[in-house]
Amino acid sequence: VDISMDLPSETKVGFKWDNNSNSYELVTDLDLWKFDLPVERFISKVTQMYAYHTIISKTEEDGYQIVEQKNKNDGSIELVLTKWES
Repeated sequence: VDISMDLPSETKVGFKWDNNSNSYELVTDLDLWKFDLPVERFISKVTQMYAYHTIISKTEEDGYQIVEQKNKNDGSIELVLTKWES
């Protein structure tokens, strides 16, 4: 794997880059999955955090600043950004 991590409950996961799809693939043994979060929800949260950090990084490069961030009840994250022109 290219990236590995240990989750609580001794669950181990990794991510391997796939050149064909230009994305990371999750590598784990589902028979040994002991983490409280179902694997589908884990993938969803990882994808959300990846998107969040990509957006933050790109918008900061473009001169935007976060004015407000709200974590919604449905699990989504709402961002309000601003860019001051000089």
